[in-house]
Amino acid sequence: MVEADARALPALSSTSEPITALDELLVGAGELLTCEQFAGRISTLWQDANRTFVNIGRLLNAAKARLDHSRFMQLVRQKVPFSQGVANKLMRVAAAIDSGRLPAKQLPPSYATVYELTGLAEEELAQAAAAGLVRPDVQRKSVHRTDASGARCQLRGRTRLRDPPQSGT
Repeated sequence: MVEADARALPALSSTSEPITALDELLVGAGELLTCEQFAGRISTLWQDANRTFVNIGRLLNAAKARLDHSRFMQLVRQKVPFSQGVANKLMRVAAAIDSGRLPAKQLPPSYATVYELTGLAEEELAQAAAAGLVRPDVQRKSVHRTDASGARCQLRGRTRLRDPPQSGT
């Protein structure tokens, strides 16, 4: 077998040969010989990654509910391998999915793209769905928040969801 990664994982069997990262990926995947077989395995891993991001958000929401504020802040600032901003996005995505506000089976596999959808009001979310932007293959660049507060949102290249604020007259 070709060694794709110099880092070896601990052996999972009684043999003395280490299992490589590639070996670990191929376990249970059968023999991958065609483009379609590789695409299928990669798609499965991508879907697993999406579920993992949602589950991380769920765990963060549970931690926020169960830990006192200072311990929770210590967790998101010092104990997890991502920023507090990412933690907030993951939590918001998980909450939107768990509440049924966003349909899990119709969402893209990127938490950052789904996060953009969480900033939409109900009417805007309905407009986004009608415009075909609530679907698994939508990209983040298609859903764009025009300002940091989310006060003005638009669908890039499509329908404007909110009119820009009127100047005081």
